[in-house]
Amino acid sequence: MLSTKRVDDRVANALAASILALGATQAVAQEPDSGPAAALGVVEEIIVTAQKREQLLQDVPIAISAMSSDQIEARGIDNLLDLKALAPNLMVSRYPNSNVVSQVAIRGGVTVNGAMYWEPSTGLYMDGVYLGKAVGSVFDVVDAERIEVLRGPQGTLYGRNTMAGAVNLITRAPSGAFKGSASLEVGNYGHHVEKLSVDLPQIGIARMSFGVRSENRDGLVNLTPGSPGVELDSRDKFGARFALSLDLRDDLVADYRFDYTKVDQAPPHSQLYRVDATAEPFLSAAP
Repeated sequence: MLSTKRVDDRVANALAASILALGATQAVAQEPDSGPAAALGVVEEIIVTAQKREQLLQDVPIAISAMSSDQIEARGIDNLLDLKALAPNLMVSRYPNSNVVSQVAIRGGVTVNGAMYWEPSTGLYMDGVYLGKAVGSVFDVVDAERIEVLRGPQGTLYGRNTMAGAVNLITRAPSGAFKGSASLEVGNYGHHVEKLSVDLPQIGIARMSFGVRSENRDGLVNLTPGSPGVELDSRDKFGARFALSLDLRDDLVADYRFDYTKVDQAPPHSQLYRVDATAEPFLSAAP
């Protein structure tokens, strides 16, 4: 049988060992992070403007998905159609007879007609400017910084035509330091894409940048002689962007954005896939 003194000694020794182990753990945790293992579990901070002000993505109390510039570049996102299946409850498709008209559905809410006189149920914004029609909504976004998808009605802050939600396209602000990037993509059917982005050195209070993107591809379907055209589903697009930021004060910046898009291409090919000759006609002739 153990004496009271020996029990107290064992308790004291166990307590001392626990304190030493806790101190060692804290000392290791205070060391600066380094190496690949340190990167595990680190949450990237993404600043969004879903509520008309800059906030951390984790602090926004609404259903939102955001993609940073690195994710946009890695996934090859150039226009609205490339967003399909990249966020929960979001589906983006082109209109059947056009490559520049989109249908955006969020949580099942969608406008079924892409005509100019129909109002969309999902709001599309480019640097805060509302794009009110589905016609022409498929354009190349040059120098995209992030894309925000707001799911559910957003009428409180964004007004009408956001019953299904809103999609914010935000381009990159000029850095004020001289730098640039260029890329070339080549594919079949004569497909080639050229991209150029340049930031100019800061001049006084002015920071400027510009970017261009050009895409060309032969048509996927050749038309027979005598048809009103040569081919269908071709690509001939050019997009340009100019950004100017004026640092008027430490807490006041004036931003100007200019975007230009030109599309001169043939629409996709529509064809009949199947005919059931044995099916009963919908209308029968009167006896």
